[in-house]
Amino acid sequence: MSDKSMEGNAIFQVPIIVVPGLNHNALRLTLETILMQPGINKQVVIVMCDEKYTEHNMLSKLFGFRVEMLAGSTKYMDQMTKALEKASSLIRDSKYMIVIEDELLLAADFLSFMGQTLPALDKDDSLIGVSAWNDNGYKGVSSNPSLAYREETFPGLAFMVKMNFYLSHMKGKMDKCCSKRAWHGWFNGQLNGREIVVPDVSRVFRSQFQGQAEDQAFIDELLNRERHTNMAAGAKLGDVMSLTKEMYEKAIKSLIASSEVVPPKTIETCLSDTKGTINLPSTKKGGYSVFYKQADATDVSVLKKLCKCFKLFSAEKHQPRGLHNGIIRFVQSDKHVLLIGSSSIYHKLRPHDDKAAVKIS
Repeated sequence: MSDKSMEGNAIFQVPIIVVPGLNHNALRLTLETILMQPGINKQVVIVMCDEKYTEHNMLSKLFGFRVEMLAGSTKYMDQMTKALEKASSLIRDSKYMIVIEDELLLAADFLSFMGQTLPALDKDDSLIGVSAWNDNGYKGVSSNPSLAYREETFPGLAFMVKMNFYLSHMKGKMDKCCSKRAWHGWFNGQLNGREIVVPDVSRVFRSQFQGQAEDQAFIDELLNRERHTNMAAGAKLGDVMSLTKEMYEKAIKSLIASSEVVPPKTIETCLSDTKGTINLPSTKKGGYSVFYKQADATDVSVLKKLCKCFKLFSAEKHQPRGLHNGIIRFVQSDKHVLLIGSSSIYHKLRPHDDKAAVKIS
């Protein structure tokens, strides 16, 4: 292993549960990128195969991975539910499990990224796991592979979850919390004070969605836009312990205090029609803060327009993604950008001039 700092990392003992879909070639590509992970322990990889698809079984065994056969399903989420339940009975002593959904390619540092976050997860009970996917990880607003965030949504796709959380909140309850594909947002953004770690730059790539979906505009926005996936092996996260709850709050406050406050006039033209782009003012500071008005904590009307202007995830009838205590973070032109709602605990850090807050008449 070229990265000596990862030697002996506990991540290499965490079970990896692969849940294939129908596409045989997609499974091959997924398994190839698992096998290419530096330090991979093939004995912890379990491919959960539908009994109707014996070719999946044969292919997985060619890679030297363990195979478990599941009763046939007509829906992918039924297969996912069976796979996780079967896994929980097989790996009872494991503290975590990694879940890989269908049609995914793992970045070269997927396992390294997961492993680097373990100290924060071990220390902080408010963190339930780590996702390798950033819902807002598009080209132009995602560029720092050393950066990770806390967020209140559950992006899914390729993720590591604490087993105690799965057993207490998911097992036997998937029809209530997680009946749709993970990209629709498991738990409906209601993790009740718990959060998940996500990278600024995704550590997993998903092939464009083929065929027609019930909500095609949503699928096109989330999965079919150009995204940024980390290609550099050995990328190192910054201070991982800053992802623990108290330290993260300090880090956010420090970012806001040292940021350039974006004046409303810079943004309001785009907000009026959401067809333009926002040109942030030049600054020597490390980032930007955009303060915006809300009618109450559930009001995301301005935030949705801001997301569209900044080219973050923005789909009609869907909530913004990546929120943490009323803010969204991202990186643009190598600088931090924070969108801060008036109901957020951080809004009190705005300049005293109330005209600094963006609003829509």
